[in-house]
Amino acid sequence: FAFAIWDKRTEELFCARDHAGMKPFYYFWDGKRFIFASEIKAILQHDVPRTLNKNAFNHYFRVLYAPEPMTMIENIYKLPPHSTLTLKGGDLSVAKYQSATKESSPSSYKEATGILREKVVSAVGRHLVSDVPVGVYLSGGIDSSVVLFSMSQFSKNIETFSVGFELGEGEEGGKFNSDFELAKKTAEFFGTKHNPILISAKDARNSFEEAISQCDDPISNPTSIAMMLLAKFAKSKVSVVLTGSFLAVMIDIGWLSRHITIKSFRDSCARRAISTRRSLN
Repeated sequence: FAFAIWDKRTEELFCARDHAGMKPFYYFWDGKRFIFASEIKAILQHDVPRTLNKNAFNHYFRVLYAPEPMTMIENIYKLPPHSTLTLKGGDLSVAKYQSATKESSPSSYKEATGILREKVVSAVGRHLVSDVPVGVYLSGGIDSSVVLFSMSQFSKNIETFSVGFELGEGEEGGKFNSDFELAKKTAEFFGTKHNPILISAKDARNSFEEAISQCDDPISNPTSIAMMLLAKFAKSKVSVVLTGSFLAVMIDIGWLSRHITIKSFRDSCARRAISTRRSLN
């Protein structure tokens, strides 16, 4: 969710964004004017300066995106996930909000995997409650396959969609289309109605400017054009698609957090060893 509530009695604006940041929330604030929207393009319809945020630009070349709350434009910000924004009388503040409930940590690996499975299947089930047809993007990888498995617990008539690339002579299919071929096998295993498409270099060239126009911030994802064309194709058959993207992010964050913790511990031990050695010398 992302919303804003104006309290006319106290003349206070209250805004909030969901825990995971699934819904976008951008805003312009220069100390005088406040403009908010779900896309930067909407904010730029107003008379706001289009000045490059050099700090965000620097971060982009380091981590390949502009970290929140920054965007590439000065005075335009992202409201971070799990956050609220309050504006009253010219004072703007952003703060994290607390979760409604806190769950105890699982006591074993078996319990943890059982809880994870139940929560993922339940979350997918909630997203299937819709008045319009729902499909799933399928790469054949772990994340989208988990989503497909979860969908199969509720429905047997599932539309899956995948995208591959038309290859020229001598180009390696195993290098560029391995996920595309794996998606076919995964779809066959689950008995879905699979909808694959292939895009050409010409398709990519013709869609380049449109893909850029759909991005509020520069992104380094090389599949953005392919995913945009896949979305157009899927739209002809379903109105909503589920993906494994957020699941992948959560798994990657867990791995990265563990990796950083191990690295920090290792570096700390190395520093202590060097310090001890110097003391002994």
